[in-house]
Amino acid sequence: MNIMPRFIISLRYTATVLFQLVFLFVLLHISFAIVKKPPKEIKKKMEEHKILPDIVDHPAKYELKLKYFYEHIPNFGNDLNPHDLDAPPYYVNFERRLDVDEYYTMLMIDPDQPSRAQPEEREWIHWLVTNMWGCSLLSGDTIVRYLTPKPEQGTGPHRYIFFVFRQADGEMNFDEKIINNTRYDGDLRGHFNTKEFIKRNRLGAPHAVNFFYSEWQPPPASTALPFTVVVDVEDVEYQELWIPEMNRTSPSDDSRKYEATTNTHTEDA
Repeated sequence: MNIMPRFIISLRYTATVLFQLVFLFVLLHISFAIVKKPPKEIKKKMEEHKILPDIVDHPAKYELKLKYFYEHIPNFGNDLNPHDLDAPPYYVNFERRLDVDEYYTMLMIDPDQPSRAQPEEREWIHWLVTNMWGCSLLSGDTIVRYLTPKPEQGTGPHRYIFFVFRQADGEMNFDEKIINNTRYDGDLRGHFNTKEFIKRNRLGAPHAVNFFYSEWQPPPASTALPFTVVVDVEDVEYQELWIPEMNRTSPSDDSRKYEATTNTHTEDA
């Protein structure tokens, strides 16, 4: 009995399915890079979630696109599990001119410390990178080392906000407190003020913004799974790989993988 025709048909079917899957994968990532929120929608989101005017006085014009490992993506108020955010985003992209050299500052804060109801330590600074050439994290100066979101049990959802500011004066010297450690220390991280930071460094309105919510979750049942990362190879102009050491310790440095929760968060006015 000749089984070659069946084998060839099977190969063709497999190849067709693989091609369709690859095409869908590419299409999804192209849509992620191309679809943009208009300024009116961004302003509405900032007002709805009390970022404008509580945290900044002016709305951002552009959407800041970020990706954490395993495709955990901040999206204007969605929920992310803090256990999925040990490393900072590896992908950062925002609207900018490509024909001139422009420098940017990226800031990440939590204004809800220790809780949204009683933000006595508002704001906590989680990350600060200055003098970024375009979207290149690796080209910037890390003033404040990335701190994994770690909301305390019973404190409810926290807002974690990313801002990008265009440095109108080009490359700058920032006279800001340098934080190289990852201790959860209110004396180091607390009582930051974004409005004063903007004024002090003449940064103006935010250029781009995005944010998510995160609240306490029980620790994962196991951290014994291997930590493997698949990074999308996108346009080099927009792709940045950022893999610092992890903030948390476990029996193995490479033993970290968690289940994500990415439900949309609804703000209660």
